Amino acid sequence: MRRFRLVAFGAFLILAATPWLAGCKGPFRVPGLSFSFPDSAPGYVSTVHVPDTLSLISSVDRRRAHLGEDVAGTGWDACEADTLPDGAVPKLVDQRLSQAIEASGLFTRVSRNDQSAIWSLAPEVTVFCSQTRGFIGRRVAGLVGLSVILRKSGKVVWHEEFQRVVTDADPEYSGDFVTTVEQAMRRTMADALRVVLHDALAALSRVVRDGR
Repeated sequence: MRRFRLVAFGAFLILAATPWLAGCKGPFRVPGLSFSFPDSAPGYVSTVHVPDTLSLISSVDRRRAHLGEDVAGTGWDACEADTLPDGAVPKLVDQRLSQAIEASGLFTRVSRNDQSAIWSLAPEVTVFCSQTRGFIGRRVAGLVGLSVILRKSGKVVWHEEFQRVVTDADPEYSGDFVTTVEQAMRRTMADALRVVLHDALAALSRVVRDGR
């Protein structure tokens, strides 16, 4: 009888949480299930090399202004749940973007908020979240949007936004199919970030090549 009650209570918790997870109405935290954010290195290597320093400006979090908007024309809407501590997303994006640019070899050096650098890149996080749909055949999706503004000698030379949605059914998904909800949410977000960083770096290389 006790075992039946425990199973029933567990089922009740899942059923109660499902509409909230699907709607993605707020920060999603599960005590004891917090792991470091998965790797999101895009592996992009530029064929262009600029013998200058790029100053990476600290990211601005613009997500609230875009809540409910369709992301990348996929039918998945920008939401709030990111499974990360408050204020962590811009710092994470700065870290991963800086590492990706350095690994690409596009610029000789990447610095942070360096006013003496000729080139500067200012990112804005427009979407960074994950949500689920369904119950029996549940889908988990990571949604990422990143707007970047490139300046040369203080003048804006390029401004573009990159968006991507990766679900646990997509070929870009690199996680396990048997995992916790939080791990799947983080993995899909990491995979979406990886694709966005790759696309942004490829476009940045073309802009620098054609405009320097």
